Amino acid sequence: MAPVTAVMAPRMMGGVSFITSIGCTPAVSQAYKALSTDGIAPHVFGAMLDAIDDIVFAVSVPDFRLVWANESTTAYFQQLRGVAEPLGKMAHDLAYDSQRARLFEHWFVQAVNQGCLEVPYSSPPDKRLWRLRFRSVVSSGVCIAVVVNGRELTAEEKARRAAIESESMYRSLFKCMGVGAVFQASDGRIIAVNHAAEVIEGRTEAQMKGLTSDALDWNAVKDDGTPFPGLEHPSMVTLRTGKPQSNVIMGIDRPGGEKRWISINSEPVVQQGGEGAHAVVSTFHDITERRQLEADLAASVDLLRKLTERVPGVVYQFVMSPDGRQRIPYASDHAWTLMELKPQDVQADVQVFFDRVHPDDLPTLMQSIQASAKTMTLWHHEFRVVLPSNGKTVWLGGEAMPEPTEDGGIVWHGITRDISEVKAHVEHLFRLGHLDEGTGLPNRRYLNNTLGTTLQAVARAGGVGAFIQVDLDEFSQVNDALGHMAGDEILRVLAQRLNAGLADNCFVARLGGDEFAVLYQTTSAVMAESTGAVLALVERIRELIEQPVHLEHMVYTPRCSAGVSLFTSANASAADIMREADTALYRAKRSGRGKSLVFEDSMLSETRDRLQLSQDLRHAVHHGEIQVHIQSQFDAHRRLVGGELLARWLHPERGWISPAQFIPLAEETNVIHEIGDFMLRQACQAIRQSSASIVLSVNVSVVQFMAADFVPRVETILADHAVPPGRLTLEVTESLLIQDAGALRQKMERLSRSGVQFSIDDFGTGYSSLAYLKSLPIAELKIDQSFVRDIPADPGDVAIVQAMLSMARHFDLRVVAEGVENEEQFDFLVQHGCQLMQGYLLAKPVGLQGWMAQQG
Repeated sequence: MAPVTAVMAPRMMGGVSFITSIGCTPAVSQAYKALSTDGIAPHVFGAMLDAIDDIVFAVSVPDFRLVWANESTTAYFQQLRGVAEPLGKMAHDLAYDSQRARLFEHWFVQAVNQGCLEVPYSSPPDKRLWRLRFRSVVSSGVCIAVVVNGRELTAEEKARRAAIESESMYRSLFKCMGVGAVFQASDGRIIAVNHAAEVIEGRTEAQMKGLTSDALDWNAVKDDGTPFPGLEHPSMVTLRTGKPQSNVIMGIDRPGGEKRWISINSEPVVQQGGEGAHAVVSTFHDITERRQLEADLAASVDLLRKLTERVPGVVYQFVMSPDGRQRIPYASDHAWTLMELKPQDVQADVQVFFDRVHPDDLPTLMQSIQASAKTMTLWHHEFRVVLPSNGKTVWLGGEAMPEPTEDGGIVWHGITRDISEVKAHVEHLFRLGHLDEGTGLPNRRYLNNTLGTTLQAVARAGGVGAFIQVDLDEFSQVNDALGHMAGDEILRVLAQRLNAGLADNCFVARLGGDEFAVLYQTTSAVMAESTGAVLALVERIRELIEQPVHLEHMVYTPRCSAGVSLFTSANASAADIMREADTALYRAKRSGRGKSLVFEDSMLSETRDRLQLSQDLRHAVHHGEIQVHIQSQFDAHRRLVGGELLARWLHPERGWISPAQFIPLAEETNVIHEIGDFMLRQACQAIRQSSASIVLSVNVSVVQFMAADFVPRVETILADHAVPPGRLTLEVTESLLIQDAGALRQKMERLSRSGVQFSIDDFGTGYSSLAYLKSLPIAELKIDQSFVRDIPADPGDVAIVQAMLSMARHFDLRVVAEGVENEEQFDFLVQHGCQLMQGYLLAKPVGLQGWMAQQG
């Protein structure tokens, strides 16, 4: 095709005219003229046009028929329309569609009229971009053809658009970066600043643009507070060295003098193929808050370190994984002094801690941990550890609060202290208050507590309990004949025999004088079977007691009588049970001594009587039979400071009924809640009507206190009467303190926030652990009158009272002594620091209304 087109073009329109028409330079046209003299120009220029990538073709005028085309044109039309030979074709035959055929014919006409035309063009179907140039070919003043030159611009246009998009994208990224960014030229001048930088530095781009780092009025300082020269700014260092700078800390002053801290990174911008930085980009972020948090954290860590070092115990973290594995990630340094364990040893292997635990205490320790994990309540446990250095046993008391971890495990944070001294003190008080000095057996007070516990156990299990009271026949003759020392020796021997000869489920105590008691719980709920087992036990007791006792100068063979009280869940009073056994013992002695009797008839009578009494009690509450008396309380100067409200029941037929009889009954029948609310309202009304210095107290039973709605009921009563804080005291017994520790603490703390104070009534007669004194909001202790009755004559009671007063001072607690009936007791208590007292010496209980009238 090339030779044909090459020959056609010069012949049709003249060589020079054709070359000029397709856009060749004047130099090319001159070259064409020179070659034409030799007749080779058409061949050369035809080859030249075939060799270029541009499309070049010519159409005749006026029919717009293709009369010449280079190879690129032929290939294009073949690809576009599948035309192998475009020459001779009409323009509308070669166009992609009719619309584009009309468009090209329009351009041809414009080229004929105007002489030349340049237009952009997008060719279907691949949207390739072209620049088309149309030139008319004129011969003898007449346009005979139009030459078209098409150059594809697709790659150039894409590159141009990509450059625009890239620049726009990077400009947007620069402006929208979350960290501050500053772009500086090679001379350090600031060229651009993004919005984050403006916010951090407190200056606009306009205020910073054109300045260098050392020209900014930053008052910059280094991390250590020394001045930060502008030439040492990371951007300036990067421009000088071409090396990036990372995490450079600088403090700057924002306008207004506010100090901010920033962390700067500088990166050099190097031209392609060049060396050294011709610009630099610095990014930075505000670390002021982070530095403050780090400083606060460091201070907190230091504070916690000091606290853990000074706390008298081990502060620790205990973790239980979902699979049950246990570990101690943290333990304070006191682990070594307390348990001879290094913290790192415990962290590496938790077993070294459990190896320290006394073998007898390890099972209950593990059970307490599992119970805390199951209920997610406060872990509180006392246990022993054995020190390997000397084999010494140390009592530890631990408390820790559990919380769930993200992986499904549990973590406890807590403290464990050495409570050996407290335990020793408790043990000493326990022995003084609960063990008989002569025999070492539990005394009447201890027996009373245990009997109450046994009653509850029998009620739960549904079995039968037995209380056996044993009295030595004619033992007074021994004391008269041989002296009290011989009598005491015989009692010690008999106590040892009973302790050693009876089964472990028998509780042996000394009631006093020559009387012993054995408490026993059968495994059968059938009364006949239980009675047989109890009678067999009575015979075993008799065998042990009636063996000869070898004294220094003689052999004495004791004889004894016994009274038995069998009790089931129908019995609820320890006093009744002891009275029944005492009655049976009295009848046995009257019947000739050396016998054993079981109390049966009176048990039935007592049950019927209690049933009737419970019905009467319900009636009494709603018909005004419950009356309020008050026992005044005085200070060491005998000044009235308060009083204890007492519930009294005046039965229309039986007369006055003892609280020891109807209060337990009220607890069993839940009437206690109505009585308790009545007493609280009476106390609040009296407080409102009495002087500001008077503090009144009300007894609260365990059943009443542990009710779910007890706290809101008390709060409502307090609010209804607008009771000032500190004027109302709730007296609770130590038996309350064996309840759920977590629930108990929450209730007491909530009521304390309402201004209620708490007093432990009959202190020393119940719960043996004193840990509650430091963990519960207790304000007052009341020494039971059983300890006061024989002071100052009884050395044992003297020691107990002195110990209680000393301990109360240590815990900063008030002490009220009950049952003060003579001047010797009063003087002793005042001398030993007892602040408050009540008893018949000072005032007998009187009706509340009369008492209020006396106060004016």
